[in-house]
Amino acid sequence: MRDSRGANAWRLARAVLEGRHWRVALVTGLSLVNGFAQGAAILLLVPMLRAAGVPVSAGTVGRIDHVVSAAFQMFGLTATLPAVLIAFVAIAWLQASIERWEIVEGARIEQEVERELRTGLYAAMMAARWSYFTRHRASDLAHAITRDADRAAVAASYLLRAGGQVVSAVVYLAFALAISPMATVACICGGGVLALVFRGTFRAAYATGTALSDVSTDTLAMVSEHVDAIKLVKAFGAEQRTLAAFDVLADRSARAVVDATRTHAGAHVATAAGAATLLAAVVFVALHWLQLPVAATLVLVFLLWRLLPRLMDVQQSLRDAIHELPGYETVLRVRTECVAAREAAPAGRGASTDVPIVLRDALRFDKLVFAYDGAPAVLRGVDASVPVAKVTAITGPSGAGKTTLADLVLGLLRPTSGRILLDEEQLTDAQVDAWRRAVAYVPQEPLLLHDSVAANLRWARPDATDDEMDRALWQADAGDFVRRLPNGLDTVVGDRGVRLSGGERQRVALARALLRCPTLLVLDEATSALDSESEARILHAIDALRGSTTVLLMTHRVAPLRHADVVYVLDGGVLRHQLSDAVYP
Repeated sequence: MRDSRGANAWRLARAVLEGRHWRVALVTGLSLVNGFAQGAAILLLVPMLRAAGVPVSAGTVGRIDHVVSAAFQMFGLTATLPAVLIAFVAIAWLQASIERWEIVEGARIEQEVERELRTGLYAAMMAARWSYFTRHRASDLAHAITRDADRAAVAASYLLRAGGQVVSAVVYLAFALAISPMATVACICGGGVLALVFRGTFRAAYATGTALSDVSTDTLAMVSEHVDAIKLVKAFGAEQRTLAAFDVLADRSARAVVDATRTHAGAHVATAAGAATLLAAVVFVALHWLQLPVAATLVLVFLLWRLLPRLMDVQQSLRDAIHELPGYETVLRVRTECVAAREAAPAGRGASTDVPIVLRDALRFDKLVFAYDGAPAVLRGVDASVPVAKVTAITGPSGAGKTTLADLVLGLLRPTSGRILLDEEQLTDAQVDAWRRAVAYVPQEPLLLHDSVAANLRWARPDATDDEMDRALWQADAGDFVRRLPNGLDTVVGDRGVRLSGGERQRVALARALLRCPTLLVLDEATSALDSESEARILHAIDALRGSTTVLLMTHRVAPLRHADVVYVLDGGVLRHQLSDAVYP
């Protein structure tokens, strides 16, 4: 586990550097300049001490006073107390400006890393096969692309900060070594001992970070499920049960945060106390064993008082990065899974599959077999033909395999064996993308966005004109009710179309599908949740498509079968028999 954490931390560090070497170098350079500015401000204490009457002429401190005085003389000034104080303030302002620049550049790098992680993960998700999404909770994927990507970027920021703190500490270390090498080396050795003593806090930080990831993922999942089912929750009077279940998660989340805070605070207090103890020991050694002059000891104390916190800050930043690392690991895991589940890339532009696919004779299933991941076959040797410009219905009880067959037709799933033929030409992986652009789909529960009717229609075809949308709505028998809406096409339908009736939602979804001018329209139980009047309207719209659009209708209801030219019966994954010419009773 420790090796894995280290490898992932290095991988994240490389992600920060990739394509940003000069900007990371800029941040590092700013840290270096900032460290020198702070060190120079501390060295100005020497002429201040001289002005206060403290002897500074001997040893290293005397040489520092000479160098500072020479620097003032270069500008035609004398290192008097007012001049030194003005220089001290000027350096402080310069240091603050540099620090601001460093913080802004670090934040920009952090946001770039977050954007790259999110867009990379989102692209991998969009390229993954449908079967991948059937095995995962949507909320878990949403959490990975939002909260986990955010935590990964924060971890990257801490790593970048640790690098800057190391550079700054090195500058302070150089100044301290110049004053007293032995005392500084003793301080470094003591700091190393403290780092070893507190190394266990890294494991604790990772553990609390993992616990926070787990409870955050579970909380998002529960909230998503309960909000989606809020109507059912209220209808069942299950508000208190739902609240009780959420309260358990909220308590678990609170305890995880407290545990993480306890670990963080404990490490901070321990390192701060350890640094103070170490500094006191160094002062004692410098005065009583090394017998440094008072002025040299005071300057050394100031340097070490700034150095030790930076050494502790390096450890703290690394600890914070480890705490946030589980977010990055989740992003990596999900992206790796999506890449492994990637669909075959479509053929390049100019290839035959870039030409729109148009059915001219029939869509045919040839000995089609499909099974989910080693489970018993859902479809077994399906042979069927869907003639062009006619309505073909496939019926059967729930679990017969109708939706699976629809997913195969759409290219969302690939056959375990057998073939799908488009005018006797097999549908290949390379053709799936072009085939989907030629097909339209209306599911049992249509998804409408919390947007206007027009925006929902243009989701299928962004370049559609108002006239084209009106025509599609009238084809779907939706023109009348949309025209009566308060703002017509600009009326907002609400989340998932909640402001529309079930029949109205379905007709808008049908219009959206027809707006694509598909060569094949697939309706999967599109009328199963509708009342008889709404169903009749949808079926009337389907009748009007006969002769111009090929329709494949998956249904277990009797009424739609009377409107079909060809009816197949699917039972237990096997195509039992065919009824033609709408003879189904």
